Amino acid sequence: MLSTTPQARVFTSASGRNFQIQVTREQLESLTADLLRRTHDMMDEAMEDAHLSYADIDRVLLVGGSTRMPMVGELVARVTGKKPELSINPDEAVALGAAIQAEIVAAESRGQAPGLASGQPLVIRDVCSQSLGVIAVEDKMGRLVEFNSVIIPHNSKIPHKHSGMYQTVQDNQTQLEIAVTEGDDRDIKYVTVVGKSLLKIPPYPAGAPVEVIMSYDIDAVIHVELKWWTAPLTNTLVSSRSTGKPTLTKLR
Repeated sequence: MLSTTPQARVFTSASGRNFQIQVTREQLESLTADLLRRTHDMMDEAMEDAHLSYADIDRVLLVGGSTRMPMVGELVARVTGKKPELSINPDEAVALGAAIQAEIVAAESRGQAPGLASGQPLVIRDVCSQSLGVIAVEDKMGRLVEFNSVIIPHNSKIPHKHSGMYQTVQDNQTQLEIAVTEGDDRDIKYVTVVGKSLLKIPPYPAGAPVEVIMSYDIDAVIHVELKWWTAPLTNTLVSSRSTGKPTLTKLR
């Protein structure tokens, strides 16, 4: 309602009592200012990753109900220098995107190339929005320090598979914790651990090599395989995005 009017009344209940509160657009914008700053940052990151400038953009489309907020359109116009397109319903744009994805999946299941009703080919590339990796340790002046080790960089085409080489740090180590991360930052404080498991391993000497093989599929499922080069042993982890974030579901 505040997208179209400067103020609105909100009805709520608490402790068995009903309340009527007047909220202004200015209050809403103040409460959501941090989200707007994050939107600006993500816009800049997207342009940088695409190796483009805002001058290279022909049209700007707003997608999703939250873009109805006047402050969002004003931000986009100010940053890009272009007034957003208003001819497309931002809610319907989400449904159209889902329909396009459904056509891609259906065409692939038929063994055909996806295309538009006009007969033009449809080319869309699905990518990882966040980097995927594991928490590793490194020796810094005699002290082991944890860091985020990226295996699949963000914007990698889906499905994707990549690996990294690691090694044990102690003699006769019998356990290994594998923590799957989502995020680009090297500092583990700024990434999300989306799944972890404590694995039992043979008592290898320090420096035993292990290859961590990670794959990410079109269904947002993360597969992590640990291949030990000292002996023919393999551990496999499976994670899935059931609620928008990948979470560890089982260990085989």
